[in-house]
Amino acid sequence: MLINDLARPKIPLALKAFNAVSRPFAHKLFPVDEEDLLRLAQKRTGLDDFGSDGFRRQLSVFIRALNGEARMNTLGRFNTRVLVLSMLEARLRAEQLVKDRPEILETPVNAPIIIYGLPRTGTTLLQRLIAQDEGLRHLRYWESDMPMPLGDPSQTPKTPDPRIRRAKMKLALLHWAAPLIIAMHELEAEAPDEELWLMGIDFATQMFEGGYHVPSYSQWFQEADLTESYRYLYKMLQVLQWYNPGERWILKSPQHLGCLRELMAVFPDATFVQTHRDPCTAVASILQILVYAQRFNTDRPDPIAYGKLFSERLEHMLRRSIDDRPPNDPRFVDVHFRELVRDPIATVRAIYERAGRDLTPQTEQAMRQWLEDNPAGKHGKHEYRLEDFGLDHAERREALRFYSEHFSVPDDRTPQD
Repeated sequence: MLINDLARPKIPLALKAFNAVSRPFAHKLFPVDEEDLLRLAQKRTGLDDFGSDGFRRQLSVFIRALNGEARMNTLGRFNTRVLVLSMLEARLRAEQLVKDRPEILETPVNAPIIIYGLPRTGTTLLQRLIAQDEGLRHLRYWESDMPMPLGDPSQTPKTPDPRIRRAKMKLALLHWAAPLIIAMHELEAEAPDEELWLMGIDFATQMFEGGYHVPSYSQWFQEADLTESYRYLYKMLQVLQWYNPGERWILKSPQHLGCLRELMAVFPDATFVQTHRDPCTAVASILQILVYAQRFNTDRPDPIAYGKLFSERLEHMLRRSIDDRPPNDPRFVDVHFRELVRDPIATVRAIYERAGRDLTPQTEQAMRQWLEDNPAGKHGKHEYRLEDFGLDHAERREALRFYSEHFSVPDDRTPQD
């Protein structure tokens, strides 16, 4: 399946008509203004304490980039207001909760297993496989999408949690508007998900770079020290494990690839698992997913401009993953995509050995059953080409050679053993 409408998206007629009719009034209907959004979040929650105001710096950078660079349509402006408000409201409610229940901050996030690597290198497969271990705590999509429960946050959420139904409705709308997304990256309301949204509560998340073309935010992100934002992630994990404890967290995000210094500072007892695959394959695949998804926010995605920007960002992240990683550090485990696909259970066993965790027969059986129920290409396959983003395969191959040679990563076109 090759997508041929990246630059001129074909979206449902209802959405196209909504954008066209409302275009002259979009800025007034859905203003994206920092002070307005802060006030509105406080009004809707009845709360006024956002905690440390360090997040305001990155929020300001993001809002300026949205208004100056993202070329949002009406739907994009609506989506953005919903997104920013939901993050601000989650922050307000989380701060109130830890005031009411200060014991939350006394419970540590113990020895998490943290998976990171280029997108499309097996991070999702590995996370979902390890999530079959009932002793480990993972972040579910519905929980990521709305981390604070409805109603009084200091009370036990209802069963079943109404956030699950909300997430299912949201995903149903997504799949209606962008039906090819499921073949590129499967999202399920109750499946494990990344902590990118949680990082968004401090407005330091690559989710923003993925959903919008915001070069100035990308530049800020690349140069910033995100230690305090990772401390806020730690705080949110403390909140979430207060609602639903587990022995250890299993976390996953490609963002961590370029943030190892911050990650190690905040989670010094973690086991860090880096996945590896031919970087040219990974870059082409993730660019297609991100540009395809931008049709929700703009009528005019620019695959060429975005391809140049984000391919350079990914190159910088790969360099950071080498430069910032201590040599011969026993906390780190390298997982090659081919080995993961060839023998997933052996890969998990190696990770568990490094993490000091037993792989019980019951957990292994649950993992094998999950693999049987979720074969590769379950929802179809998609094709991707670097050329669709103005990139030359030979040039990218040479530019990323430092990574491939450092970690002995083979070209995907090289025959397997």
